[in-house]
Amino acid sequence: DWGIYKNPITNLKAKVASVWADDINFETTKVGSFDLKFLKINNTSNYVATIDEFNIVDSDNVILIEPAVELPITISPNSSSQDIIITFYPKSAKTFSPYIKIKASYSGGDNYTDETIFLNCKGIY
Repeated sequence: DWGIYKNPITNLKAKVASVWADDINFETTKVGSFDLKFLKINNTSNYVATIDEFNIVDSDNVILIEPAVELPITISPNSSSQDIIITFYPKSAKTFSPYIKIKASYSGGDNYTDETIFLNCKGIY
């Protein structure tokens, strides 16, 4: 008779380093105008996070970040980065799908995480 040993339970606790940001939804914007949003990168880990890579993937060249992001960005444990200003400048009436890829490393070891932040944009006449 297996009794209570039939379905043993093992409790496992682990801390996972995590850096993330909300996707950004720009307002529908007229061609020749712009919409401005703020990006904040959050570090929900107990380690100092260092953003080593910050790449905008924008084949239509409709996203502008000024001032430019200076790497590395260091974020204290359980806190957020300073605001990063992101501007959408539509050049035609269509939906655009740029995104930002970031890579973070942590003071607690060899861990790193990748994050993708989607920028939802639509230009109109």
